[in-house]
Amino acid sequence: MKRILAVFLVVLIAVLSISCKQEEPSVPTVSAPSSSVPVINDKPSSPTPSKEQGSSSNISSTQVSRPEVQPQPEQPIEPTPEPQPSEHEGHYCYSFLSDIQKVYYDVLHTAVDDMQTSWIVLGPKSENYGADVAVARDAVASDHPEIFWLPPYYMTAVGKDADGNPVTLMMFSNSAEISPAYLVSRGEKAYMEEELKVAAEEITSQVTSDDPFEIELQLHDLLCKRVEYIEDKGDPMIYTAYGALVNGKALCEGYARAMQLLLLSFGIETTTVTGMTEDEGHMWNAVKINEKWYNLDVTWDDTSKDFISYEYFNITDAEIALDHTIAKDYTEVFLKGDTQGELFNIAKPDCSATDDGYFTRLGFVFTLNNTTELAHYIMATNSDAVEIKFLDETVKEEFSKNYNKYIGELNQEFILSDPEYTYYIERISISSLCLKLYKAPTPPHRFPFV
Repeated sequence: MKRILAVFLVVLIAVLSISCKQEEPSVPTVSAPSSSVPVINDKPSSPTPSKEQGSSSNISSTQVSRPEVQPQPEQPIEPTPEPQPSEHEGHYCYSFLSDIQKVYYDVLHTAVDDMQTSWIVLGPKSENYGADVAVARDAVASDHPEIFWLPPYYMTAVGKDADGNPVTLMMFSNSAEISPAYLVSRGEKAYMEEELKVAAEEITSQVTSDDPFEIELQLHDLLCKRVEYIEDKGDPMIYTAYGALVNGKALCEGYARAMQLLLLSFGIETTTVTGMTEDEGHMWNAVKINEKWYNLDVTWDDTSKDFISYEYFNITDAEIALDHTIAKDYTEVFLKGDTQGELFNIAKPDCSATDDGYFTRLGFVFTLNNTTELAHYIMATNSDAVEIKFLDETVKEEFSKNYNKYIGELNQEFILSDPEYTYYIERISISSLCLKLYKAPTPPHRFPFV
């Protein structure tokens, strides 16, 4: 124990004093959180917040310049130790990491859980330690939505242990001015964790099915009813599961992490996905239902207080690509060289299945020749608003050109059952494959594109 303490003190002094004990001059990288890559160079930059749906997100990257010191002779990089059996083996992102990234992940998770504010000795210095730290940090955040106190900045540095071996160091901060801190104090963390647990149990206790699709559907609806999409730059919790479930306020990252936390409590495999929408950073979920992966964007389904959409419930990569851009895998990003602020995913699963898509599962798919069958599905919902999905873009175009014909066929089926029961189209989404039908006394005289 004394030897470990001595090693840590040596490392701390080495880094803070920037003395000749360092292998290279580096208190370099100051980065901010999700899926962005720190730059390992000498050019200082300012935070570049990414946004989604017109609101800012805390997906960004920043660096401060290195201090001027005399370079020291290069030391040989120690071989990467074999990762030991880890409690994180079952976590999604962890399974895709390299050996050294897993070493960093294990140490980092323990340090974050203990809220260690001093320099964290992650392990031997890897050749691309800055990138490896970025990936390990992101993997921890992606695998553990229950961690809500992770701050928006971190620093990396290189020091040496008592034997002269180079080691990678990391410290968390709430600001680019490098002031060690987490989002909450140790005392706040204790009772806030209990609040999050209680809030999650309030939702999960309302689930009435053991079918994975039904569980996901009920959680989706309960989350939409509980959370308000809001931008509050003074509240860092809006990016967390705590903000969504306890405070009822969140941005996309908060929605995604909350949904992940709820799904994991039922043993449903899920991860977060990073990307762009309308040139702004965005986050959603990938969910594994009945052994197949789907995209789920609860944020974009939470359209209003009066209506829950299912337009982004279990859709394919091709479908979500109509208005979302999926960030690249981190290995592709690192190969490019200049990666400052670029978003990445640890390992985005392929989402090509349609079996458990919302509209496929419930039969709300328009194919041009199924208006009679579809009308009966709509009637059975007894709802004032129904979403329908076109089979594909060709069907959507044909429907748009012959709107009166197809709506007339649907209304005819409705009137056979109830003369007062008619629907009209509220809109056709020009960026996806869905349309909404709203109950009304009479059909409109024109086709209301939005």
